[in-house]
Amino acid sequence: MSMHHQSAPFLGGSTPSSSSSRVADVIDMSAFEGKHFDARDFVLRYRRRLPLPQLQKILSEKTENVKTELVELINAKYPEFVALSSKMNQLEQLTQPLLEPLKQNRHTCETFAAKLDDVCSKAREGIQQRKRIAEKKRIILSLQEHMKLLAKTRQALATGDGEEKYMDDFLKRYGTLEFVASRLRKIKLFVSLSLESVKSGDGELAKTISLLKTDAEGFEAETIETLKSSLRSLLQLNVADNQDRRSVILLAFSHLSRAFLMLGSEAEFVDIFCEVFVDDVMIEAQSKIQGLSIKKFFALLEESLLAPPPPTTMTTATTTATATPPCSIFLTACDPALGVLSNGIGKRVAQYLLKQRSSVFIPTGILDVFAENYTAYQSFARALDQAMQDEERPSWTKESEALQRKWQINVYFSIREKELTYQFSESLGGAKKFTTNEQLKKGYRLPATAVLVQHLLKVWGNRIYLDGLFAKFLTLTVKLMHSWVQEVPQHFLQTCQAAQANPTFQASADNWAGAEIGKHGALFITDLSTIKCELNFGDAVRRRQALQQQQQSPAKQHTSTTGDVDMSTSSPRKNNGSIDQTRMLSDVLLDEIAKQGKADSLLNLVDQVFEDSRSELEAVSDRITDALLRRVQEQISAELVEGVKRIPSLYRMMNRPAPTSALPYIEEMMRPLDSMLAESKTAFDNTTSTSWSTISAAWTTRVVQQTALALETQATSVVEQVEASYRSLQRVMRGSSEDDQSKILQQLQLDVAAFEALAESKYSVHNLQISLKK
Repeated sequence: MSMHHQSAPFLGGSTPSSSSSRVADVIDMSAFEGKHFDARDFVLRYRRRLPLPQLQKILSEKTENVKTELVELINAKYPEFVALSSKMNQLEQLTQPLLEPLKQNRHTCETFAAKLDDVCSKAREGIQQRKRIAEKKRIILSLQEHMKLLAKTRQALATGDGEEKYMDDFLKRYGTLEFVASRLRKIKLFVSLSLESVKSGDGELAKTISLLKTDAEGFEAETIETLKSSLRSLLQLNVADNQDRRSVILLAFSHLSRAFLMLGSEAEFVDIFCEVFVDDVMIEAQSKIQGLSIKKFFALLEESLLAPPPPTTMTTATTTATATPPCSIFLTACDPALGVLSNGIGKRVAQYLLKQRSSVFIPTGILDVFAENYTAYQSFARALDQAMQDEERPSWTKESEALQRKWQINVYFSIREKELTYQFSESLGGAKKFTTNEQLKKGYRLPATAVLVQHLLKVWGNRIYLDGLFAKFLTLTVKLMHSWVQEVPQHFLQTCQAAQANPTFQASADNWAGAEIGKHGALFITDLSTIKCELNFGDAVRRRQALQQQQQSPAKQHTSTTGDVDMSTSSPRKNNGSIDQTRMLSDVLLDEIAKQGKADSLLNLVDQVFEDSRSELEAVSDRITDALLRRVQEQISAELVEGVKRIPSLYRMMNRPAPTSALPYIEEMMRPLDSMLAESKTAFDNTTSTSWSTISAAWTTRVVQQTALALETQATSVVEQVEASYRSLQRVMRGSSEDDQSKILQQLQLDVAAFEALAESKYSVHNLQISLKK
């Protein structure tokens, strides 16, 4: 049975030929018909179904079949291919004589086309030249017409100043002014269009048009002056006393307003109108302002400028108009396009409030006054809006929105200011303690300093700061910093002084528990230095430039092996030499300054604003430094005095040998300085402030120089006392010698020399030059 199983076919109990045919049906032969055939993929796909020899056999059979079909096809179609080739050769022989004549005809056609193009180009140039001549003729004729029109307009203006015996003459004069303005407008439009049409080659024509333009501009200036004087005189007329001529006056006023409008002199019209009616009312209204209340200011403006005239003002001569202001009467006849209400009244009131009365926008402690001011403004705005027509309402809407936006922004800032100030005070009250490991990691040695910096960065954060409040938030920043200076370092000094004066002093919850100037003074000095670095705009600018260089040229800032950043050497560095990339308050402010206009001048201004803050920080730092070094100096001086006073008792009548070295107190008395420097160095490590070597050198020099002065003073005093004592002993004891006195002097000299050597070798303080009386 095992032998029978081995001799069985691969696909079952069928013959080998039938088995191969069925296996061939499994293979998709259409895969060979595509443009792209992947043999490896084909073999891997069918290798899983068929053994490789069987697959090779099937494909070989398929290849042989294809070759056989190809040979049969070639043999079947070969006679047709030979016949077609013969016909192609005969056709080529027949067409050969036609090629040369066709080439000659092609050359003739190309020459004809070129000449035809030349003729067409000349024709087009001729047509364009004819159009230019016609346009120039039109301009010349129109120029002559407008020159005559200008002369007639001058004559019309001159004849319009005649005697006004009747109302018709009065109206004719102002109608003439409107007519002159319309003619001038027409001449100006012609000049502007003609100068654009005239080419550079028409120099004479362009010169003539320019002369017309100059002449028209001069005449326009004269006309505007005439209009301005006529407007002033017309507005001076008392419409209340001229009831029968009121309609005539208002009609004349309409002529003038349209004349100003046609000449584009709306601003001059508004200025004269405000000069006659608005300015005096504004001055009177300003005098009504009482403190922060502007209710009477708006009430007087509304009453004097916006009171609506009665409906019968222009029709009934018997109607009394004493209660109606002349301003309102004239406004009824004013062209809305001039914008008298929006630009003359609304805009001037808005600018006055924004520039000179900005305090009314800020909610103070008197909230009733603030609400009263806002209500009065709303009443004035509604009256102004009702008096306007649709043409000038968009202009006033823009001014009103700006005023409302200013009001809203200031309300927002006032609320934010109170909120941030309260939060800062609360946080500061609970942060009066000394350093912890958490603060050491952040670069601040005191929680109170961390509170200050965190609140300042919070002020300028995206959730609080608004672009339109740069100056106000800058003022708030200075205010918070000043509050910190007044509350934290000075309070610390007072606590230290109280603890030093009263050893039993117990600090309350609001004081610095266990405050010691020697132990904690350096912590304050490092934090003061850190805050000064927060305000260093020079370092901020260098950091910004280094970052820009890094972004613009990355290839120069990355090494080929490690890709480390190679920052510019102008970037500020920490004490350990690494690049300082910490984002500080000055960096945040610099980003906001860059968004403003005139960034360079604004940066200088902001830097000057913070100059007082830096000076205040410097003054507080100097006070703490003085207290710290004074304490160290007191300890050194006490040890020094004790050591120098002990020298005479060592040699007087003790019969001791002459000294050969300095006494130990010279080095021992400087231990307070060494201890203070060691503690301070720990406080200054890993900060962005001034390098420790610079600060320690100044402190050391100051203490050593004061110690040298104290040593010189105390040693000289001892020498004088010894000499006085020696003279007394000489009178009492005739046998006394000078050996003890010289030994004392030698010891003092050795001590002084040792101190000078110690100052030079250990503290790098040279040329002390301590002198003693010998």
